[in-house]
Amino acid sequence: NFFEELPQQRPWRNLLLGRVGSEFESKFSVIGTHLKLLYTAITRCIERLFFVESKGSVAGDAAVRRLTTTSVKHLGDECRALATRSNVHDIDAMIMTKDEFLAEGLSSAEIAESDRANLDKMLTSLNRAIFYFEKAGNTLYASKARAHRSSVHFRLENRSQVRNIVNTEGGMVIETKMARIMENLVKEGLLREVIDLFHSAESILSRYTAEHLERDFILKIESMQ
Repeated sequence: NFFEELPQQRPWRNLLLGRVGSEFESKFSVIGTHLKLLYTAITRCIERLFFVESKGSVAGDAAVRRLTTTSVKHLGDECRALATRSNVHDIDAMIMTKDEFLAEGLSSAEIAESDRANLDKMLTSLNRAIFYFEKAGNTLYASKARAHRSSVHFRLENRSQVRNIVNTEGGMVIETKMARIMENLVKEGLLREVIDLFHSAESILSRYTAEHLERDFILKIESMQ
């Protein structure tokens, strides 16, 4: 709680937000002592410096704004955020960079691909991949993993179904849902999963739907693999 425990909150806020005048140093000389402590902390760290503030404060809020946004003018022409804001209760987010989260997400997605015969393991790996991609802020990969997960969910839900439901209203609902999932998979470029989804659900599709899908769609994709 470095900032929360500072004795002169408002002067610190003005300093951090660039609102000081020429007489600031003489009026608030004690701030120079704390600046030396801050300088020592910043220059002695090897890789990362963490400020942990468990309570809100005037100076702390100003520090967060100064360090994590571009709304405060800095010296020089460059205007960029100097730090990121983390949730103190989320340890992973504090110890991993976005690149590390992305790497973990890609690794989990690859594990899901290698576990295609085990849907439960695939689902676990994809859930983990989505978590890491979201932490990395990579919406492209997160969207792809969600599409893959929807397909695996569908396969899990319907693996015990039999073909005699296809002429019922429930069968039409299943075919419609599957069509939407396949469309999303194609959009995300997950053609291998399109094939796996078709073959896993082929037995519960009407013969007409299954034959046309295989002839007009699946065989073309398989020829590309």
